[in-house]
Amino acid sequence: MNVLDWRRSSRCEAQHCVEVAFTDDEVHVRDSKYPKAPALTYDPASWQEMLDAIRSVQTPRQAADRLTDVLYLDNLREYCWRCEEFCLHFTRAEWKAFVEGVRNNEFDLPEPSHVR
Repeated sequence: MNVLDWRRSSRCEAQHCVEVAFTDDEVHVRDSKYPKAPALTYDPASWQEMLDAIRSVQTPRQAADRLTDVLYLDNLREYCWRCEEFCLHFTRAEWKAFVEGVRNNEFDLPEPSHVR
């Protein structure tokens, strides 16, 4: 199993944040509070669509509203990034740092490592 190079937004001021890792054909997302828990996985095209959606709005809350995978839970005052099997929970500060990182191009897809 390859060890993934997890990165977080430069805007992350807390100990815990959204973390993203790339492989040639997948993008992985996890909660740094639970590094051994399952990560969400996206194909590059879906990830790019998500980045574009986040960049198309003004606020972190609007970004969550644009994404079908992310819900804002008013009663808990946190964001839930979900898939069919589980949900990653992020505070407003953690989600905001991730959205700002997206706007700063910190989570753009890397160049393929096998350029011909």
